[in-house]
Amino acid sequence: MTYLLPPLNALRAFEAAARHLSFTRAAHELHVTAGAVGQPVRAVERVLGVSLFERAHNELTLTPLGRDYLAALSKAFTRLAATTAGLRPASVALVRLGARAGLPMSGTHGLVAEVDRFRLNRQPSPCSLAPIWRLESWLGCRPQDRHRAPASR
Repeated sequence: MTYLLPPLNALRAFEAAARHLSFTRAAHELHVTAGAVGQPVRAVERVLGVSLFERAHNELTLTPLGRDYLAALSKAFTRLAATTAGLRPASVALVRLGARAGLPMSGTHGLVAEVDRFRLNRQPSPCSLAPIWRLESWLGCRPQDRHRAPASR
């Protein structure tokens, strides 16, 4: 069956931008530039023939159609992720490595060699290498908050 859909990566870009109401924050999440989020989102709007965002000076808001599309896509991506995770045997772990963007080529070469060595010495595991644009995206917090005790509930 052929599905008449915009490209999946463009839908991922829209979904992230719509959740964050920011192309920049979506770009950080997806490990791409803001332009690599904005262009596919505009392409989705062209393909669908509707505006999903209202754009004002430094402000991004969803149109009613954009809100509806975000809700539908979020459900679809959640279901797809759960189904995919269910296919992976429990003995296979997903390994995701990050490298700070702007790493010199010599450092990148060494990192790639280490990833290859890791793959050879372990059970076959899916392994991906993604650029880390900001330290807090790697650590899950801002650098100045790393050593603070978690807030009590």
